[in-house]
Amino acid sequence: MSRAQVRSIKRGMRQAAQPQQAAELAGQLLQRSIMLGHRRLAVIRLHEAARLGAPITPDQLAYCERVARASGDARLLALFRAATAAG
Repeated sequence: MSRAQVRSIKRGMRQAAQPQQAAELAGQLLQRSIMLGHRRLAVIRLHEAARLGAPITPDQLAYCERVARASGDARLLALFRAATAAG
């Protein structure tokens, strides 16, 4: 997936007519971040996906939890906790 495609997906999330469409796109971005090993970005995208009601897999949740706990960053851990509280 190219940067242009990522920008297109992000634009689609903002302009989505249906909440389910925005959630699906957020889930795609989350999975992409995890596949590419984007640690902090994956946690941020987990938070966004959860906020939009995207389904979160146990593997995605486990990856983001490991990242948040290992980071030592209170803000990142707070985003993870907010994402899990929303879902």
